[in-house]
Amino acid sequence: MFGLAGGVWPCNRQLSARPDNTAEMAELRRIIREAAAAQAQAEQARAAEAAAHAQRMQQLEQQLRQVSGTNLAQQQMAAIQRDQQAAQQAFAQREAVHAAAHAAAVQQQLWQLNRHDELVRAHEQQLAVCHAQLGKAQAAVLAMDALLAALQRPPSRGWPVTPDEKAAALAAMPFLQETKFHIAISGESGRGKSTLINAVLRKVGKEGSAETGALGEVTHVAASYDLSGNVSVVDLPGCGTMTYPAAEYVRTFHLRLFDAVVLVTAGRLSENDVNLCRCLQESGIPVVVVRNKMDQDLVSVLEKLRQKLCLPSLEAIPVDKVHATCEELREKVLVSYAQLEGVDPADVFLVSAEAMDPQKTQRMGYPVQGVVLDESRFLAEIMQKTLARRTATAPA
Repeated sequence: MFGLAGGVWPCNRQLSARPDNTAEMAELRRIIREAAAAQAQAEQARAAEAAAHAQRMQQLEQQLRQVSGTNLAQQQMAAIQRDQQAAQQAFAQREAVHAAAHAAAVQQQLWQLNRHDELVRAHEQQLAVCHAQLGKAQAAVLAMDALLAALQRPPSRGWPVTPDEKAAALAAMPFLQETKFHIAISGESGRGKSTLINAVLRKVGKEGSAETGALGEVTHVAASYDLSGNVSVVDLPGCGTMTYPAAEYVRTFHLRLFDAVVLVTAGRLSENDVNLCRCLQESGIPVVVVRNKMDQDLVSVLEKLRQKLCLPSLEAIPVDKVHATCEELREKVLVSYAQLEGVDPADVFLVSAEAMDPQKTQRMGYPVQGVVLDESRFLAEIMQKTLARRTATAPA
């Protein structure tokens, strides 16, 4: 079956990247063992001192009896009694020092044991999170396999356009075929449209060849890339430019012939984003909104959390706090995207094209380990919408 490249991505990334507390727990166990040995030695020393004190007291008692049985002066008896009192006071002081040291050692061991228990619980929680994400990722892969298999069959309906619109579209973009599914990738320049296309292509085992660039508009004409035997993704030039104003974008690129349109955004929504989304909805074109470059936003927020918690790295942040932070960021983004009228929040996907790309993930690592945004769900949703437009029945 035509499946995702890399198997159950991104769950492999999560399981291999979960924080490892084994070394810290082993160190705590070593410290506890050494503390217990030191305490045993201290107890032996204390017992030896007590025996020595008892012996000294016996000697003094014997001397006192000897003195009392003779005609020595009272001064000698008083001196012996003073020695006896001094020995008792010294012993009492040593006992107090031993007791304080013992109490401190007990408190330290209790802290170490509690810390050990906390690490064990945190490790168990991290494992539970990773296994839960693994199950979700495996389910997503199965759903994707079903969708991709369905997309291998040609559409059961033709394009919902007039013959004149069809002729104009084919003249402008001859790579369009009515017997295939087409997904358009649109949005303003610099939002990562081409990077997203390359990531999607590589996820299904294709070579991502869409041209990308850090500055300015790279895509100047529509370019089609084969996603599977019957599905293509089309990289469109950025909207909202002098060449392609948002108001004319749907008509210029004949978007009514496409089975779904991905509106790629990043950062704050622009007026062009809002206008293009409205035009797509008014034209009855299925649209999915992508908030790209979420890894950059998440890393920025987690860096502040890392500094607040005084941790050495982002990977040291507990998994539950990472996911809580991710959900807080998601809520903020979705609130800001509420201005896209008519767009279901479920159709807004928070993704990172960089982290989604298997080549880049393997080469430089995911910037925030153990976190999955909406990459897998986005792929499944766009294919579901693609199927629904011109197919009588589509997998649920």
